[in-house]
Amino acid sequence: MEFKDYQQAALERLSLYLDILKKKKKLAFTMAKIQKDEGMDVDWSDEEFNYPEKAWRRLNKERILPFIVTKEGEATADYRSRFSGLGDSIPNVCLKVPTGGGKTLLAAAAIERINVDFLERGTGFVLWVVPSDAIYKQTLKALSNREHLYRQCLDRITGGRIQILQKLDSFNLNDIKDYLCIMVLMLQSSARESKEALKVFKDSGKFTSFFPDPGNYEENNKLRATVPNLDIYDLLETQAMPSISIKQSLGNTLRLIRPIIIIDEGHRAYTENAKETLCGFNPCFMLELSATPNKKEHHSNVLVSVSGSELKREEMIKLPINLYNLKNGTWKSALSKGYEILDKISKTAEKIRTKENTYIRPIMLVRVERTGKDQRERGFIHSEDVKDYLVNNFNVPPEEVRIKTSTKDELGKEDLLSEYSKVRYIITKDALKEGWDCPFASVLTILSKTKASTALEQMIGRVLRQPYAKKTKESSLNESYVICIDQEVNDAVSNIKKGLEKEGMDGLAGDIETVGQDSTEIKKVVMKRRKQFKNLKIFLPKVLHKDNGHLRDLSYERDLLYDIDWDKLSYDADNIRLSDNPPDITHSKIDIEKQLNLIAKHQGVEDSLENLDIDFIFMCRRLSDVIPNPWQASRIVEKTLRKLQKKYDRKMIYKNRFFILDNLRLNLQEQVSQKTEKIFRKKIKNNLILFKLVSAGDPNLNWELAQDLNLNIVKNDRVFRREDDRDLQLSLFNVPYQSHFNATEKRVAWYLDEGTAIKWWHRVVERQDWHLQGWQKNKVYPDFLACVNTAQDGSHTFSVLETKGKHLIGNEDTEYKKKLFQLLEEYSKVSIDAGTIEIKDQEMTFDLILEETWKTQLNERFGN
Repeated sequence: MEFKDYQQAALERLSLYLDILKKKKKLAFTMAKIQKDEGMDVDWSDEEFNYPEKAWRRLNKERILPFIVTKEGEATADYRSRFSGLGDSIPNVCLKVPTGGGKTLLAAAAIERINVDFLERGTGFVLWVVPSDAIYKQTLKALSNREHLYRQCLDRITGGRIQILQKLDSFNLNDIKDYLCIMVLMLQSSARESKEALKVFKDSGKFTSFFPDPGNYEENNKLRATVPNLDIYDLLETQAMPSISIKQSLGNTLRLIRPIIIIDEGHRAYTENAKETLCGFNPCFMLELSATPNKKEHHSNVLVSVSGSELKREEMIKLPINLYNLKNGTWKSALSKGYEILDKISKTAEKIRTKENTYIRPIMLVRVERTGKDQRERGFIHSEDVKDYLVNNFNVPPEEVRIKTSTKDELGKEDLLSEYSKVRYIITKDALKEGWDCPFASVLTILSKTKASTALEQMIGRVLRQPYAKKTKESSLNESYVICIDQEVNDAVSNIKKGLEKEGMDGLAGDIETVGQDSTEIKKVVMKRRKQFKNLKIFLPKVLHKDNGHLRDLSYERDLLYDIDWDKLSYDADNIRLSDNPPDITHSKIDIEKQLNLIAKHQGVEDSLENLDIDFIFMCRRLSDVIPNPWQASRIVEKTLRKLQKKYDRKMIYKNRFFILDNLRLNLQEQVSQKTEKIFRKKIKNNLILFKLVSAGDPNLNWELAQDLNLNIVKNDRVFRREDDRDLQLSLFNVPYQSHFNATEKRVAWYLDEGTAIKWWHRVVERQDWHLQGWQKNKVYPDFLACVNTAQDGSHTFSVLETKGKHLIGNEDTEYKKKLFQLLEEYSKVSIDAGTIEIKDQEMTFDLILEETWKTQLNERFGN
């Protein structure tokens, strides 16, 4: 499972906190036991016992936590302690992630780390608290769907032994022992003042396995003494013993089992009632997720703060925001402009559906002034008037227009992302606020002048989310559009900026563009085909996998990793030599280890009792990028440590723990690569993996080179020309740019452009162009593709070229590409017609072009 860079960094920060927290907890509980044995009370708010705060201070000391901004400037954040109904301190942290940044996915991944790394268990109970009905339905639907990414992430923890529960569902003690139970609960249900809460705290008779028999007053008293905040029935007071019976309610059950609590939109839980009740469930850990934690009061312990710029970098949101401000405009002119933009990008969406097999149906949100039945014809812009105008003036089919208000919901439960949905226009006033999620929404049209500022601030986040969390090849679909009437431009931009900040997307003010204003640094260019190559259809083969006679794109995880016999992976610890001065770690690929080294270097006397502990869970977690199965990682780490303990003492192993881990990862990484290569070669030999053009079925199984390429370039970037400064003649696209070529690539390009055997050549654009999937995780984007004439009848070959500098010769990446190229060239000898499009038989050749011998290699390949 792949995470975005900022998501992986967030999870690593959480793991770091959990690693330290576990050690602090162990020390605090040891001290508490000693104090209790001596007949002394333990005050968990005391500095010595408040282990979550101590772990937090450690991270603050190492300058790892996000800063907070005060009047005096930047400062480290103090820890805000929360205490359970038992009196002990609850570890509670917050991940600040902007809207659209994948908070729910992070929550699912975080549960694994909290449950396995910190609590050292695979089963248990999670209470997932959400703030609204819309988010409740979305979350429950996603977690219940075994095909959904969130559920797949959770299934890893227990191998699929998951139970998804709602408030009225029953469960028993064995369920918690055998499964990871996740209950989705509305925040309102946890507030005692609400009617909903009555069901949570009412004796239901569904949870008998957790409680003594109601008539066994002695056992009830013992349990109440252990968990003093349980709700009870007062039956009889006597001098000997109060006769009580504990309510067998969901609330009491949660207090007994001490769940992990996940709080979605955590800033909603700042009220005293909500905090008191959630803490009263005696959680063992509380994780908040919020785009906008309360900065003024610092209610949350923000462990991770993701900026809007990081979402932009990972292509999660549609930017820039194109602001159209119609001077002296009317609501009808604004609606016309919105219709024009939506129509244009909708036609573009139809094109990419054919080219990329990507379904996007752009939607326009229209903000009006009135929606009530009795509010029409009073001089305000009404939802029904807008609907009539779209239908009557633009011939929009009525089924494409829906009104969404607090009293009229024409959307209902319709899946707006479904190809069967026809919705293209949604008219609303205030009904699409926090929690409403539709990545197809791209255009926001605000029809009121006076309320435009408020609408810009409240609704801008609704049109920013990128469908499928990735860009398309068409820039117009990667941007968002806002239309308003008669606003001061600076005020409009300021209000959009405020709206972005409310969604947690700080740092994106520079991505608001008033239409017609050029960017000062980056400009967008469209590279078009040269005239002689215009409309030339060029198809290239993909690496495909065959399942039951059907072809699809090869998946590294599904088709290679899944087939590995993980039980055969092992590590020979006899070959590692430990010393008092272990070598520096030079191969580690996870920055978190540098942070842990830094912490170890600065540990004080207070940690002297902890430093000799070999953190088994920590070592297993650090192998997750190599071995996705945590149980297999656990098996290998345990066997490695057992062998080392026979030769070295605990102190020596601890001192070398990072050295051991680095060697272990590199060795296992090599084993996994060898096994996936073996599987890849076997499948390609048995015709289960194909590298050829196909003629039947899904046309997207062949890669068609685009007619246009959209690029972002530095404004002063120059057009790439021949060495004598003449225009290029044979490049497939008309104006490549200098910044896309290094020194060796420039020489290769000049050679190709003057080659007598070359029909055309193309500099492959990374991340949006043709690529190859091999037996390693990362896709391979070669540098050049050249079409080479081979005979007078017009037949040709495709030549794939990858350049390598002298310093890269012989390294792992170079050797991998060399072997992959050799194998694919061997299996690309035969091509067949692709449907009705005539494609002649064509070979593909692959070459690694080295910096020192590039010209000799090209002469041998092209016969010059």
